[in-house]
Amino acid sequence: MNKFHVRRLDHSDLNENVLSGVCEPGLLQFRQNQKVCSGFIVILIQRSLLILGMPNIKLQSSDGEIFDVDVEIAKASVTIRTMLEDLGMEEDDQEPVPLHKVNSTILKKVIQWATYHINDPAPSEEDDICSWDADFLKVDQGTLSELILAANYLDIKGLLDVACKTVANMIKGKTPEEIRKITNIKNDFTPSEEEQVRKENEWFILIQRSLLILGMPNIKLQSSDGEIFDVDVEIAKASVTIRTMLEDLGMEEDDQEPVPLHNVNSTILKKVIQWATYHINDPSPSEEDDSREKRTDDISSWDADFLKVDQGTLFELILAANYLDIKGLLDVTCKTVANMIKGKTPEEIRKTFNIKNDFTPSEEEQVRKENEWCEEK
Repeated sequence: MNKFHVRRLDHSDLNENVLSGVCEPGLLQFRQNQKVCSGFIVILIQRSLLILGMPNIKLQSSDGEIFDVDVEIAKASVTIRTMLEDLGMEEDDQEPVPLHKVNSTILKKVIQWATYHINDPAPSEEDDICSWDADFLKVDQGTLSELILAANYLDIKGLLDVACKTVANMIKGKTPEEIRKITNIKNDFTPSEEEQVRKENEWFILIQRSLLILGMPNIKLQSSDGEIFDVDVEIAKASVTIRTMLEDLGMEEDDQEPVPLHNVNSTILKKVIQWATYHINDPSPSEEDDSREKRTDDISSWDADFLKVDQGTLFELILAANYLDIKGLLDVTCKTVANMIKGKTPEEIRKTFNIKNDFTPSEEEQVRKENEWCEEK
């Protein structure tokens, strides 16, 4: 029976002699790869030392399981980091952080991935899939899709990138029919059925967007308060204003000089970019859309959630969409305001928007007469 001698190792110990002393001869079949083996052990030791002594927080999965996780590992998720830093949650809180969209099986794998990658630098889109990640992602399609959704919800860019690249490799060079077969996506649905499939396959839509964005040239956009955003050209071109600058004013797509947007601050520009990124695959609005009767009950669930913001932010988004000439965003923000005032009396509308009524009774009557057309049914 093989025996192992256990003692404390340091970096200098990891040489052929020590490996020979620690392992029985039967295990020395790896000696020809001892440099790789030694390096791997060093990495494991470094990770262990880094993790030891860190404060823990509790994460609760959607099915109620509690995980004690080292804070720095948990902070691989921007979502969790925001909860800790912006929402006043303490790192040593005993109250678990609820993660409503991640079940225990997937959360366990996410924690495993984040633990392994704790020392990694910020990910870049050019990074290849490392052998560890390739082995880690040898899972069934359902698990892979859930990992993509979890990485998106938790905002873990490295995991989202590598999971999307894995699916990209699965579909590379295949015909649309072969891709449909791999991903179980059919294309013979009614619009309402298609919307349901879109929701169920949100992970695949995220991949499509990632594939479309990868390799695009970037341009720099500068907000009114001086913040610079690197944005994919096709996303930036959702704005007719920016498109005009690029196409008509002789600005090159790969210019290092930022495009100044004097009427949009960084907070609002960040949200505009988020909206344009999500809607990158949307068809361009046509002239027929302008002539159709406007509806306010056709806001998608994503846009409805995106526009659950305070009144000031909503109005700034409307002004930004108008200035940048992004018709889709302008339409959906205006419809949101229309829904806020639908069926309300003038007094209720004033209350909703904090508008002071500074008209005298006679002035108000005059305004009513001049705008009678507005009240006609």
